[in-house]
Amino acid sequence: MTALTAVLAAIARFDDRWKHGALCDYNTADTLRPATAEEALDSATAAEGDGGRGVIDVDGRRCYVEPPEGPSRGWWEDALAKK
Repeated sequence: MTALTAVLAAIARFDDRWKHGALCDYNTADTLRPATAEEALDSATAAEGDGGRGVIDVDGRRCYVEPPEGPSRGWWEDALAKK
């Protein structure tokens, strides 16, 4: 985990924009920005078929969504259970 990723993870615990998780670059694991709900679900769906990596294409870049930590994680897990 890079220092920037660690800082963003800490911020995510207190910032509602990160409730869907963090969109990360698959090749570098760098956090790019907050993930959208659609990206989170797409990544989770992809993870079922690609051995758990959850790789999705976002604007030509291979990415994945790191699920949120803390209370927001419940939303993410509930959404996956409903799909």
